[in-house]
This record gives sequence, C-alpha cells and structure tokens, in this order.
Amino acid sequence: MPALSFLHAEVARREPSGPVGLVRIAVGLGVVIKLLDIAPKLWRTTDPQVLLLPYFEGLGRPTPLIVLALLALGTVAALLFLAGWGGRTPGFVLTGVLGAVLALDQQLYSNHLYLLTLLVALLTLAGAGRAVSLDARHGRGGGTVPGWPLTLLRWQLTLLYLFAALSKLNPTFLSGAVLVEQLPRFAAYPDVLRWASWLGLALEAWLALGLWWPRTRRWTVVLGVLFHSTVLLFMVPKAELLVFGLVSLGLYRLFFPAVDREPAA
Repeated sequence: MPALSFLHAEVARREPSGPVGLVRIAVGLGVVIKLLDIAPKLWRTTDPQVLLLPYFEGLGRPTPLIVLALLALGTVAALLFLAGWGGRTPGFVLTGVLGAVLALDQQLYSNHLYLLTLLVALLTLAGAGRAVSLDARHGRGGGTVPGWPLTLLRWQLTLLYLFAALSKLNPTFLSGAVLVEQLPRFAAYPDVLRWASWLGLALEAWLALGLWWPRTRRWTVVLGVLFHSTVLLFMVPKAELLVFGLVSLGLYRLFFPAVDREPAA
C-alpha cells in the first residue's frame, strides 16, 4: 500500500545530525529559562493556603522535598541535554520532569511548557546529542540521525505559528486593544496599533508556510528574526516571549539545507 510504503520510507530515512544539534542547544536554553521562571510558581504549590488543581485524582499536594527534587533533577537534566552529554538519558529524564510539572497542577500549565516538553521528547528520539555536543567531542557522535522526528519538529513549528495566527482572529486583538495593553507607551496611537495587529497576524500566518518553500525560505527567516526581535524589544518583558523566540528561531535550522537529507537505505 502506498501509505505503508511512505511510512516505512519516512521511518528509515536519515538526515545530517548537525542541524538538530543546534536546535537542541536552542531548546535546552529555552528549558533552562523556563525552569527558572516556573520555580517560584512550583514552590507555591507546597503552600496549604494555595489552591491546588492536579490533573489526576489521587495526586496529593507536593512536599517541599518533592519540589526541590523536581527542580534539581530538571536543572541537571536540562544542562546535560543542552551540552549533549550522556546520550539520550538526560532527554528522557527531562521529558519526565517537565511532564510531571504539567501534571502536578493545572495552574502551572502554559503553552510554552507544553511545547518544550514535546520538543525535548522529539529531539531525544532523534538522538540530538550526536552532533555539536560533548558526546560528539568525545567520539560518541554520529553523522546522521533518524529523519522522522525532524519532520515532526518542522510541522510542530508550522502548527505553532498557525495556531498563534488563528488565535488572533478575534475582534479584540484586531482592534489593537491587546497591543495597547502590551505597548502602553504607544497607547496614543491606536490606529497604528490596530494596523500592527493585522500585520502581526499576517506575518505569523506567513511564517507558518514560508519556510517550506525554497524560494521564500531565506526571506521568511529574515521576517522571522525581525518579528521575534520586535516582540522582545517592544513588548512587556516576559520569559515566555524569550523562550518562544529562541525555540522558534532555533527550529528554523531544520529547514536548511533540505538537499542534505539522506534517502532511505
């Protein structure tokens, strides 16, 4: 069957390991930043005065020891994952820690934490520590990695931008009201912010597609860098914006160069 043949070829396909090693570094930095940002919120779950909404019944309130263990284990795993040391083990541990944080309390959920959990899992399955890593420096690297997790990572970036664009298709955002709140220094220019809202929506929609076409790929990267730089420069500083920009720009590397992909064996 054509579908089974396609799936078999996709699973057997290999790609150069260099690009995914660079993506691992970007995602690893994003995880470290996110862990630092979420640590105070995670610690508050140990306070009996704070409402706890666990995802699963039977999960009791975490003790300070459990929270400290999660933060310590997550930080060590994130640093090892970032450095590419220890094979796939740090990635699997880090995925588990991030998943545990998500399950611990619904109020800890964020799109960025969920995204990082998915990215770490896919990068781990891809063997992202095989290049641009301490493992590679000590002779434990490799020239290629499985191609199918990289395909899923590319589509994850597309879905990320597409969802961001679709979520802005509402009267509140398109009126410029959201940007007035985010950019109070420009509140005296509502018409400019309204047009900026439309431009931002159109740009994210384009970023969801433009990286797939060789003729538009380089210009799309330029637009993406300008977009994320503008967001970080003008909007209210938040760790989420830094993580969003760092991870998104890091994933761009997987689209270059498409011709380097190896055919299935």
